[in-house]
Amino acid sequence: MDIVVDANILFAACIRDGLTRALLFHTSLRPYVPAFVFEEVTKHKATIEKKTRNNADAFFAVLRTYIEVVPEEELLPFLEEALQISPDPNDVHYIALARKLRCPLWSQDKKLKEQRFVQVFTTEEMKEQVA
Repeated sequence: MDIVVDANILFAACIRDGLTRALLFHTSLRPYVPAFVFEEVTKHKATIEKKTRNNADAFFAVLRTYIEVVPEEELLPFLEEALQISPDPNDVHYIALARKLRCPLWSQDKKLKEQRFVQVFTTEEMKEQVA
């Protein structure tokens, strides 16, 4: 299953070895992110390392090999529509990527569930999807 993953899901996977991480690496999922996401996650490297007492760079390297990063230019044809759909300007790139790939989005953001153009799964709903 193709799935667009938002940054907060990646943060959760980085910080805790729990359900989110297990789901993210589930063999039935093909996760995608907009290119800026790894920049965003890397900005919080110190916090991640403080909370986990692990080397964040090593985990980021694993994520980069597993998650498909989609360049900004590939999203350009979908950004205008995503601006109209997204309930939050910070989520426009996730919506654009989900529209491009014609797949759902994995996010805990309740506002994203308010729109009806892209299916949004919470972590609990993702658990049901991969079961």
